[in-house]
Amino acid sequence: MDLTNEQWRRIKDFIPKPKAGPGKSGRPPQDVRVVLNGILWILCTGAPWADLPERYPPKSTCHRRFQEWTESGVFAKILTALAKDLQERGVELITPHKNNRVKAATQDGRVLRRFRKRWKVERFFAWLQNFRRLVVRYEYHLKNFLAMVQLGCIVILLRSVLG
Repeated sequence: MDLTNEQWRRIKDFIPKPKAGPGKSGRPPQDVRVVLNGILWILCTGAPWADLPERYPPKSTCHRRFQEWTESGVFAKILTALAKDLQERGVELITPHKNNRVKAATQDGRVLRRFRKRWKVERFFAWLQNFRRLVVRYEYHLKNFLAMVQLGCIVILLRSVLG
């Protein structure tokens, strides 16, 4: 799964550029977007880092950046910004009635508060099951698993916001 241009535009300001120290020699830094796409490929497929395809940067680069971004809270910041964006847009859940409902309709266009949290939880887990890395839980360390969950939520929000 690679990010579209519009999805990348929304999150690129939150992802720090790699630091190149003065006078340092070595390989030039990899493109941040391609590294993130490599991490997203790992999230979606659940494959080990060693199986990262050739079109992405080396596994060590992707894994190191994933660790750096996890430690600095990049994924949490992106998730918070996307959630605020949805709130500002006034996104609100309304649960419609079934077409074959026998009882009288009671909603009348109002939000059904008792179903609101249940819907969020059920849909959240259903959507997260699209990411193999989360279903199988290959991550040994809790902070890495949490970062993968946050990254999965980011992908879900980007898809829902940008269609």
